[in-house]
Amino acid sequence: KHWNRVFDALKASHIEDDFKRLLTSQMDAERKASFEESWKTATALFQSVAWTDLVAEEMAFAERFGGLVPDIIFLCRPAPETLAGNVESLSNILQTLADLDPDIVLEKRTRDGVQIWALEAEKAPVGVYMLHKGNVLGFAVGRAAMEDVTALLAGKGGNAKSPIVTSPRYRAALKNVPAPEFTVTFL
Repeated sequence: KHWNRVFDALKASHIEDDFKRLLTSQMDAERKASFEESWKTATALFQSVAWTDLVAEEMAFAERFGGLVPDIIFLCRPAPETLAGNVESLSNILQTLADLDPDIVLEKRTRDGVQIWALEAEKAPVGVYMLHKGNVLGFAVGRAAMEDVTALLAGKGGNAKSPIVTSPRYRAALKNVPAPEFTVTFL
């Protein structure tokens, strides 16, 4: 219910109108008309997703810095009654994004029982991925993140990288951190 209040407040703010005005402020009339059509399509697509239902049961977010663009992973267990519709709506959004530029390609494939929608551009160093298996829906930015989520959803675990807490350098550095002190102050 909290997320419903957040999304309702966001809608009530009409921030999308400000964003649209900013984007179209320097466009000529022809380009503005074309943009308006694209905006209507995008609005309809975004409204077809039950956003709060995506995180209805559970969610996890992770970020890993390994290069110029961080790997981002978002996993969720959506409400079962809207899962299929949300997967379809989100895949339609990805297809619409792919249709914007001939260099952007949306490839749908299945690997180890995991459905993968891969949105990649020839000249971009990173891709955006949607993954689905059973009652779990995942989103990843970065090929390594997509590989990890695919392995996780397929029951094969993630990559072979060790957690940072097992690193000898991390353990040595942690020894230099003073023990925490807890204090209570009454006013």
